[in-house]
Amino acid sequence: MKKILVFLMVGLMMASTVAMAQGKKKDSSDKAQASQPVTHPQLAELLVKALGLMRFLPTAPSTQQMFDVLMQNGISPQGGWLLDAVVTKADLSRVVVQALRKEDQVENPN
Repeated sequence: MKKILVFLMVGLMMASTVAMAQGKKKDSSDKAQASQPVTHPQLAELLVKALGLMRFLPTAPSTQQMFDVLMQNGISPQGGWLLDAVVTKADLSRVVVQALRKEDQVENPN
């Protein structure tokens, strides 16, 4: 499970980096579509699925319900889950550490 989560997060960061690089190569009309950053709701959905928390949610959970189940499990970015926020490296690293339950092994978990 831990390996799956780590690979998922690494893949997410690599995909966003590749999308940004490809966006720079295309013209300006394609650039907006190719380099869409990952948002908090998208990260929450990936985490809920990777951690197997979907079983605790209704069939078609809302974004707020996914945020809630993650917070109940002690997983949230520094400023909390926001509907319109873009995921930063700090947000991603924090939630990965929390999801792996390694807060005590990190010098500065924030």
